[in-house]
Amino acid sequence: EEKAFETNKKTISYIDYKLKKKKTHLIIEAVKIIKDKFPSLTFKSFGLEMFNEHPKFVNFIRNPSQKEIANIYNESHIFIFASSEEGFGLPPAEAMACKSSVISSPIGAVPEYSLNGKSVLFINPEDVESIVESASLLLTDNRLNKSISENGFKMVREILNWDKSVDKLIDILK
Repeated sequence: EEKAFETNKKTISYIDYKLKKKKTHLIIEAVKIIKDKFPSLTFKSFGLEMFNEHPKFVNFIRNPSQKEIANIYNESHIFIFASSEEGFGLPPAEAMACKSSVISSPIGAVPEYSLNGKSVLFINPEDVESIVESASLLLTDNRLNKSISENGFKMVREILNWDKSVDKLIDILK
């Protein structure tokens, strides 16, 4: 399904985590600034519980089903992931699989399945301004937003392909 990038009715999403290393509090600071710069934006957050206080303009979805999470990613033009510590880092891959442009810290496996400036915009998870700058860039350049979205979709489907991974493992074991 095609995502419309030539619109001022864009949605930004992020996950609310309890753990401080996930940096939800910094994402919240960033979305306040982003909303001031781009008042027509819609914001969605989701998580098991509401662990952080979100601005009133953020629509929080508590404990969504897998289908609801996919819908959030599908509706999102931008997904923000600012964790400072990860094992793998699956949410950016899930968002990419739904053609959401991803702004992420270069953490866990994210650099393995994406390329900065091509399929993701990497940010410093300690720096609110780097989140704001990356979001502003995507919001003011529809072609870049669409390109990051499409490249992310292609890369994540190519690199995180189960059959290809099994073939690689078999080759290693031979």
